[in-house]
Amino acid sequence: MKVAVCQLDIKYEDKEYNLARAKEFIEDAANQGANIIFFPEMSFTGFSMDTELTGEEDLYTQSLMEEYAEEFGIAIGFGWVEHQVESENHYTVIDSDGEMIADYLKIHLFEDAGEDEHFVPGYEVVTFTLDDIDFGLSICYDMRFDDVYEDMGASTDAVVVAANWPAVRSDDWRQIIRDRATELNSYMIGVNCYGEQEEHYSGYSCVIGPDGEALFEIEDMEDMVIVDIEKVE
Repeated sequence: MKVAVCQLDIKYEDKEYNLARAKEFIEDAANQGANIIFFPEMSFTGFSMDTELTGEEDLYTQSLMEEYAEEFGIAIGFGWVEHQVESENHYTVIDSDGEMIADYLKIHLFEDAGEDEHFVPGYEVVTFTLDDIDFGLSICYDMRFDDVYEDMGASTDAVVVAANWPAVRSDDWRQIIRDRATELNSYMIGVNCYGEQEEHYSGYSCVIGPDGEALFEIEDMEDMVIVDIEKVE
C-alpha cells in the first residue's frame, strides 16, 4: 500500500487557506498513486483552544473531505474539531468512495495546554482496515500512554499518530515513536505539522518500520512523502 504523509504548514485558525492547500496535496498524492493520505491533528485550524471559532456543528470539513476523496480516488485521514454542546478532537478517515470508515476521539487531552478545559475526551480505541492493512488511530499526547496501544491488540499493521507536537519536545517525539514501533511490531505513521502557530513546530513526520528504523523523516519544512508499507507478519 502506498501511504502519503503530509507535513502541512498549518496557518493558525485559517481554515479556508489550509483546506485549499490540503486539496493540492490530496490531488498530488492521488496522481502519484497513493492509496491514502494522512494529515496532522486539527489539520486545518492548528492546535487552537478557540472552539467557538474552529469547531463545527455541520460537518463541513468532513463533507469536503468526502467530496475530495471521491473526486481524486484516494482515502483521506484528517483532524478536525466538532463543537456542539461540548467540543471533541476528532481524527476521521474517509475511503476513496467518499465513505467514512473510522472516527476517533482523542482520549488523552494535553492538560499543560489547557486542552482538557476546552474538550471532552474520547474513551474508545479505533481501528480500521484498508486494502487488507489494519490501522490504528491515535492523536499526539496519546502516544505517551500505553493503554491506547495495548487496546489495539497485536493484529495492527500500522498505527497513525496525528499530531501538533512542538519543536521544543521534538527529541521526545522522535524517540517515543521508534519505541512504539518495536513494542507493537508495527509501522508507526507519525504525521506532525510544521510552522508557526502559538509556538514553532518542526515536524519530523515519519514512517517507522516494525524494526524501529525510519523509512523517512521530514525535517523543518512543509512537504509530503509517499512510502510503501505492507502487512506485518
